[in-house]
Amino acid sequence: MLFVVVLAVAVTPAAATDVTYSGQKITITQPGNYVLKNDITNSNQLICIEIQASNVVFDGAGHLIDGVDAENSAGIYVHGPSAAISGVTIRNVRMNDWYYGVYLHGTGNSRIEASTLSSNGFAGAVVYQNAVGTTITGSTITGNNYGVVFSDGAANGVVSDNQINQNERGLYVYLSDGITVTRNGIADNINSGLQFHTSGGGTIYNNRLNNNLNVAFTGE
Repeated sequence: MLFVVVLAVAVTPAAATDVTYSGQKITITQPGNYVLKNDITNSNQLICIEIQASNVVFDGAGHLIDGVDAENSAGIYVHGPSAAISGVTIRNVRMNDWYYGVYLHGTGNSRIEASTLSSNGFAGAVVYQNAVGTTITGSTITGNNYGVVFSDGAANGVVSDNQINQNERGLYVYLSDGITVTRNGIADNINSGLQFHTSGGGTIYNNRLNNNLNVAFTGE
């Protein structure tokens, strides 16, 4: 007779590291879970929070991350200093008054979720330069010049279940292939609700578009 013994192993989630803003840039250089502990108002940093490591979860815990509308400033900037990074999740943040609310530069398989990106001078979120497999989901993106931008080879991204409203332009995809846009509410954007420029292989379905100037597919 064969007896099989099954051992149950308890896995304890990694403890989160508290992050408190005290007027200087926050730089994250190690993988792990990080939780913001306070609101940030009128930060004059060019970059407020910089993530330089893979496999980071940054949870804003609903706190405000607010800038002063400085040119080229970023509320959260994700970029490896010497090599591409991947697996970064940004959630539960409220990004106001930056040039770029969240900027993902060359990242892989990263996420922005359950966040509010509003009143940013250039864009609520930018996914740039070979950033592959980015998901933006469950967020409110409003009152920006561009709501969301995928640019320069930011391929195979997913934009789903967001409210993208009252921006100058809702979603702009430039030189980036394979972007999926689904289950979003895209309304009251002054110019285009959706624009794909010199970009192919995208999928657009089950979105609600209302009172935008147009939907545009353009090329060189």
